[in-house]
Amino acid sequence: FELSGGRVGLFVGDVSGHGREALESTSSLRPALRGHLEAGLSPRAALASAGRAAGIDPSGRFTTALVAVHDPASGTLTYAQAGHPPPVLVGPGAHEPITVASSAPIGVGLRTGKRQTTVPLPRGASACFVTDGLLEARAGDTLLGREWLQSVVAAFGPLDSAEALLDRVFDAADLTADDMTACLIRAVDGPSAAGPRIEELELASDDVGAPAPGRFLEACGVPAEAVEDVLVEARRLIQQAGKALLTVRIDGDGASVTVTAPTREALATT
Repeated sequence: FELSGGRVGLFVGDVSGHGREALESTSSLRPALRGHLEAGLSPRAALASAGRAAGIDPSGRFTTALVAVHDPASGTLTYAQAGHPPPVLVGPGAHEPITVASSAPIGVGLRTGKRQTTVPLPRGASACFVTDGLLEARAGDTLLGREWLQSVVAAFGPLDSAEALLDRVFDAADLTADDMTACLIRAVDGPSAAGPRIEELELASDDVGAPAPGRFLEACGVPAEAVEDVLVEARRLIQQAGKALLTVRIDGDGASVTVTAPTREALATT
């Protein structure tokens, strides 16, 4: 769906269970996430707000979701996940996703919307969003998996669609035991060069002393000698402001970190 400034918002989700109850969860979550993006929230903040509103589902159901915003003018894709597989990226700027400190699904009562990634999506690049049914389809005893999916999308031409991707999965798999959804986007305009990648992680008091923040920084390529200084500053900000935001800029072989107190993004809808 369209957003201001020529941007496009999208989300892919997977509700546990089947039938009317699962449909009801979808029907309530989808407009909430869309409203948050249209109100100006980032994908990470949209998921965090939806997670707080959902709380713990008394039926035990949960929802995985990926929320993204594509900005063709800047040639970037910004996305946040809640227990959902990251997108498959091909073309200029493609990379292996960092999954350390990933956010929890919606409905399990855990804080979500902690992570956000901004990647370059220059002209000629593609991003494929899927539910885990595609990744878990089996050919014999082997999962098709992410690498197979990436190779298929990388070989696609400009007229191949998400429907064609599903057809390829059905052709290759002996067993497709779960629902499968795919959304494929291509950058046909905008910058031709890939820019830096930005990884964000929001920390709160319950993250102090946990291993995940340090592992996240190491996975981003932050030098080991700088990790402890970053965590010390994060703990100081958490004591002052209640939260700290780690923002890692990855450009070429280097990674730099800034530590800030996250701003509260105002909600136009509640």
